[in-house]
Amino acid sequence: MRAAMRLKVQLLVGAVVASTAIAVPTAGSAVTPVVIHSLQAVPSSVPYTGGNVKLTGVVSGASRCTFSSSPHLVGLPVTVSCKGGRAVRSVHLPANPTQLAHSYAVTLVASGAQRRARTVHVVVRGAPVPALGKVRQIAPDLLGYCALFTSGRVECWGYGLSGELGNGLYTGGGVGVAVKGVGGSGLLSGVSKLYSDGQGMCAVLTSHTVDCWGYGGEGELGDGKTAESNVPVGVKSVGGTGLLTGVASLAAYAGTNGRGGYCALLLSGGVDCWGFGPNGQLGNGVFYTTGIEGSDVPVAVKAVGGVGTLAGVAHLAGLGSNGLAAYCALLISGGVDCWGYGQQGELGDGSLYITGNYGASVPVAVKAVGGTGTLTGVASVVDGTRAFCAVLLAGGVVCWGDNVSSQLGNGSPGGTFAIPESVVGVGGTGTLTSVSAVATEGAEGYCALLVGGGVDCWGNGGLGDGVGDQSDVPKIVLGVGGTGTLSGVSSLAATSYINNNTYCALRTTTGVDCWGDGSWGALGDGVLSGDALSPGVVVGVGGTSTLAGITSVTGSSGDDGFCAITAAGGAVCWGYGLNGELGNGQGSNSGWPVAVVFHT
Repeated sequence: MRAAMRLKVQLLVGAVVASTAIAVPTAGSAVTPVVIHSLQAVPSSVPYTGGNVKLTGVVSGASRCTFSSSPHLVGLPVTVSCKGGRAVRSVHLPANPTQLAHSYAVTLVASGAQRRARTVHVVVRGAPVPALGKVRQIAPDLLGYCALFTSGRVECWGYGLSGELGNGLYTGGGVGVAVKGVGGSGLLSGVSKLYSDGQGMCAVLTSHTVDCWGYGGEGELGDGKTAESNVPVGVKSVGGTGLLTGVASLAAYAGTNGRGGYCALLLSGGVDCWGFGPNGQLGNGVFYTTGIEGSDVPVAVKAVGGVGTLAGVAHLAGLGSNGLAAYCALLISGGVDCWGYGQQGELGDGSLYITGNYGASVPVAVKAVGGTGTLTGVASVVDGTRAFCAVLLAGGVVCWGDNVSSQLGNGSPGGTFAIPESVVGVGGTGTLTSVSAVATEGAEGYCALLVGGGVDCWGNGGLGDGVGDQSDVPKIVLGVGGTGTLSGVSSLAATSYINNNTYCALRTTTGVDCWGDGSWGALGDGVLSGDALSPGVVVGVGGTSTLAGITSVTGSSGDDGFCAITAAGGAVCWGYGLNGELGNGQGSNSGWPVAVVFHT
């Protein structure tokens, strides 16, 4: 009798299992096990542009199911009912602008009397190498950047209300947009290098001509007009007939509210300048004090004394803000000639131009240390906001100009110095030696890259010495975390936003270490605020691991942030991004690197 009853119960249970997807336990029965029979993602991979994926889990014994992901995907985690034996959810995988595939681990947790989990991987495929080729230069504007590709094409992103993006619009862009050709026809091509005066961009072409776009109210575009342009225009020749030709490179100073300008170093060794010029910045013997206060076409820079034209120039450097600007020309002979604004001794000729137009409208020769003779043996000239520094062939550094923040490194805590002063050695003894290059954050200090790969800094803030106070003598930059000294540095970059002193060092290991002001995430360490008194490691894209495979780093000229070129030929940025400066389409700040999205 009992055997017959057991057989009857088994038949009844079997009937229930056959007629429903999930067996519901009755009071007193055994616990129904939770089983995940399958978890599928369709499709399992999407193109680099991103796409939707449908997640389907087949389960039994569970009442609720939770989908989650690593890294995070928008819309997850989420909990859905799976009493019917199925859990379904669609998610969107974001675009992946890098050439490496990006994998997401999606996990399903089924819960009932028990919990079970299963994971499936979905992939955003890597972007193909674009027709543009690889990024080979990133040039900063005040509130954005432009990237030059190996193809000779250009894309820009960030603030664009004065036409800075060159794409035919007066609006900003949070991802890369292609710069159009002259007059808006086709796309700009044949570019060899980019330069910015802060509210626009100029491109030197392989034809040795120049195209410019952006703000032009003081003639900064050099096209014979005093108007901005949202597409490139050709810079005219001296006198305004035809186009400027034979250009080797440019120097610019960053203006605010306009008031910028450029000088072109010619293949012949001469110099032509255009733009804002009331303090003699154009070097042609004229103080432009009426009308647009500048020239909308290039003018030839005169020689020292105003007779003939400047010749034998090897390199140009420009400094200034809000129109108070000066240029210095490094000569093939190793000397330096300067012109323009000089009220704080920026011209290095022994004079403080405190009357009249506050500057020199023709070049003057920079004097030697001590004021006897002229400066010689110069390897390179580095600009600041109110001071210049020159790296000497012998490995030392001399500086001249405003010293309000001890940025001359001469052991004096202030003042102005109208002739060059030697930067003293660490601790104030002797003079600094074995310098291969100097970088400046633009307003208050400098850092010297040493031949051995170490770094010494001086000025106000951003010293990396673990203390952070203003110093009128160089301090040794410490190693990561304040241990030892920084070493293995191949190049330095800095933001030039006034009063925000942030430096980043590219290491020979292709990683990046940063120190100084950390506002808006400029240090790249995953934090959106706080200063670093010694270098810290820049984390990887998305905030995990550490950044690697970097070939160059560029600091912003108007915000707190940096952009870097990757070995794969892409670009990543971090820091301030409310105007789209990071190029990832988000319009927000980021404490870690994000990949720039290029569209052409």
